[in-house]
Amino acid sequence: MAIFESCVDYVLKHEGGLTKDAADPGGITNYGISLRFLREIEEPMLKRIGIFNEVSEQSIIDLTKDQAEKIYYSEFWLKAPFEKIINSMLGKYIFDMSVNFGIAQAVRITQRACCAAQKLKDYVNDDGLFEGKTLQAINHASFMLIPALIAQRTGFYRQLVAVNPKLELFLPGWLERAFDI
Repeated sequence: MAIFESCVDYVLKHEGGLTKDAADPGGITNYGISLRFLREIEEPMLKRIGIFNEVSEQSIIDLTKDQAEKIYYSEFWLKAPFEKIINSMLGKYIFDMSVNFGIAQAVRITQRACCAAQKLKDYVNDDGLFEGKTLQAINHASFMLIPALIAQRTGFYRQLVAVNPKLELFLPGWLERAFDI
């Protein structure tokens, strides 16, 4: 069963600390929380985690690990049934994709991987909804899902670079992240 603490530790292992790269579309980032993303979080949630001023680059610089974990919990963990994924390794991997791509895109990638693992093009709908049938497919496939997930995830990264070649400098790190399961 996926547990938040181990899932967030897995994410933080990949996200690292403070980075400011002009090529990063999210802007300045700390613990994987980008300025663009932080600006999308509603004010009551920001206040609950201790951000009281207008969100700025300084907000990202000052972001603590504890605040980042609270953001991951409220903005990702509570919005999808990660805790119902029986295989904890798959739970961590799918949670990590959700943080990296957004929940809906991560679920689409997972749904495609479920179809590939079962060798059935319509095994689950490719709709980005993390509901009963998708969860059931993840839990049924278990370890068979891993190669298909890696293939789908690396394909998505390569597609991002094909559409926006400026992102190519991120591809080696992304691929390393995709193969770290």
